[in-house]
Amino acid sequence: MQTTAQQMSSTAEETSRQSASVASASDQAATNVETVAVTAEELSASIVEIGRQVDQAANIASNAAAEAESTNTTVHDLATAAAKIGDVVQKVALARWSRTFSGTVSSGVPILQAIEITGKTAGNHVVEKAMADGTASGKSGGTIAAPPDAAGASSAPRVVRTRL
Repeated sequence: MQTTAQQMSSTAEETSRQSASVASASDQAATNVETVAVTAEELSASIVEIGRQVDQAANIASNAAAEAESTNTTVHDLATAAAKIGDVVQKVALARWSRTFSGTVSSGVPILQAIEITGKTAGNHVVEKAMADGTASGKSGGTIAAPPDAAGASSAPRVVRTRL
């Protein structure tokens, strides 16, 4: 009986050790579950924050696209206005040139010399260059109309043609 009692005592000690081991493993598992729960909560919060930032980025991009469209429209409007202003400036320069040319020719100044003089007083680089090129062409035996046409001062040759 004593042997049986020793065996039972030994079995009880083994069971006690295994119980302690199981309790320790259980505590570790509980700690691990708690860690996973905290990590899952943090992950969930991160996902919500990422979603918020994605929404914010989408709003910023949408606003930027709207601003770009508005800017594009403004630039287009400015370009259209600049073209109209350029046309007016060109017409004013040609009107000034025509008035000066008419007075110069009426005073008896030869036409080629009148074109050269009035080109310098036009106040417009395009008209000045066109008249200089027309004078050079006329002096070399060419037409005085072709160079101003090529320079974009197309009204000037019509005035010259009507005066000749």
